[in-house]
Amino acid sequence: MNQKLRAIVLLGLVLVLWGGAVLMPEPLTFTTLTQESSLSQLMSDTAALYVVASSQEVDTLARAFEIVPGDSAQGGRLITSLRQVDYQQHFVVIAKRGQTSGSSQMITLRRMARRGTHVQIEARYQQNFSWQGDTSVVLEPFHVVTVSRDGTWHQPIQFEMEVAGRAVATTIHFIP
Repeated sequence: MNQKLRAIVLLGLVLVLWGGAVLMPEPLTFTTLTQESSLSQLMSDTAALYVVASSQEVDTLARAFEIVPGDSAQGGRLITSLRQVDYQQHFVVIAKRGQTSGSSQMITLRRMARRGTHVQIEARYQQNFSWQGDTSVVLEPFHVVTVSRDGTWHQPIQFEMEVAGRAVATTIHFIP
C-alpha cells in the first residue's frame, strides 16, 4: 500500500511539473531592425501588427501597401531591410502605434513570450522628446523586430500586443 501511495504521489508531482512547464510562457529573443516615427505607407488610425515569415511575404507586403522596394522613401528602405533577414532562423514582427499628430509618439516592444500557439507582446507608447519636426504633421510610429525561431513552430500563431495591460492589436499568422 505504501508503494502505491508513493507511485501516485510521484505521478501527480510529475504531471504537475510537466503541466506547469507547458503553461509557462517562454520568453522570445528579438532584435530591433528599425524603430522610427515617420511618414509611412502603412498608415492606419489604430495600432496594428504585421508578421513576415518568409521572403515571399516581403513581396506580398510591398505589393499590398504599394511600396517600391529600394525607393529612398521610408517604406522602400523597410522592404530592403526585410529582404536581408534570414527567414530560416527568424521571422519579423512590425508593430505600429497608429497615427499621431502634434508631436512624435514612439512605440517600443519590450517583451515577447510564447505560450503554445499564442505570442504575447508587451509594448510601451512614449513621447519622443528629441522630435523637432512640424507638430501638425501626421506620423506613423512603428517598431520592427526580428524574432529568433527557437523551438518548433510550423503552425498558426496568434500574436497579441498589449500596452499598459490592454490589448491594442492582434493577428494570426502561420509560422513555417
